[in-house]
Amino acid sequence: MTHFGVPAGGIEHRNVVRSIRPKLNVFGHIHETYGQETHYGVDYVNACLVNFKYELVNEPVLYNLEV
Repeated sequence: MTHFGVPAGGIEHRNVVRSIRPKLNVFGHIHETYGQETHYGVDYVNACLVNFKYELVNEPVLYNLEV
């Protein structure tokens, strides 16, 4: 969800991720959804450092990928 309450993200991307089920999906274009979540066994990390005004507001994301 964006700052203005609009759903964001590509359906095609979501469908590909769900079909191949990687351990980790990292992205950063949707600035308002910074953070980490897990859905369907996939860890999603939005590592965007700026907000919708392009102000530097978020800390870098550290993720421990266990092999």
